[in-house]
Amino acid sequence: MRFEVVAFLKFGFFASALLLSTDLLYSWYLRQKNRTPRLNEVNFVMSNALPCCPHTADVEVIKKCRNPHCKAKLSRKIIEQIDSAKHLICIAMYMFTMRHMADAIMNAKKRGVHIRIITDFSMTNDHSQINKLQGDGIAIRIAGNGDLYMHNKYCLIDVLTGETKFKENTHPLNGVLINGSMNWTTNGFERNWENIIFTSDDHLKSEFKRSFDYIWSRCA
Repeated sequence: MRFEVVAFLKFGFFASALLLSTDLLYSWYLRQKNRTPRLNEVNFVMSNALPCCPHTADVEVIKKCRNPHCKAKLSRKIIEQIDSAKHLICIAMYMFTMRHMADAIMNAKKRGVHIRIITDFSMTNDHSQINKLQGDGIAIRIAGNGDLYMHNKYCLIDVLTGETKFKENTHPLNGVLINGSMNWTTNGFERNWENIIFTSDDHLKSEFKRSFDYIWSRCA
């Protein structure tokens, strides 16, 4: 009788441990299944890199390029992020002259994406894309005044915090921050030593969005 009790208790302990392990494993599976993908990528523009693909090249040609410093490929990465926007694009850019990026922003507007751009006073000229975007209904605010430069160079894709909130963020990465040293200009992509970071880090996205909202409110 005593042996049977001991065996029963051992079996009960083993069954409980098995159920607990199964429950923990299933909980871990659900967390992984519902986990938001992460993006952390650093890109460098090398001024001495050999020219390869022009920015006007076919998308498939650019994708097949094996040059790790292909400037057209980096440009395409930024456009792909703009194309991924579903709710909101916030751009703080000192200089903005790249037409194909302005076209991507206009396409986003046509999809119903809300767009806000902060730039410097020096960009209110015929060589910039700012006047064109503003004329097409994009919300633009000027932070620099000739003595104080708006020198930031970052873009927030579907970072829905602060003043702009939506019921649900359907972006696959829950928003992306593009930040670095480079202006969206031909010189930035073709002639300079530059860096660009793509990240979905929640803390960084939140901090940059807070900064953007503050500058936007000061330029009202």
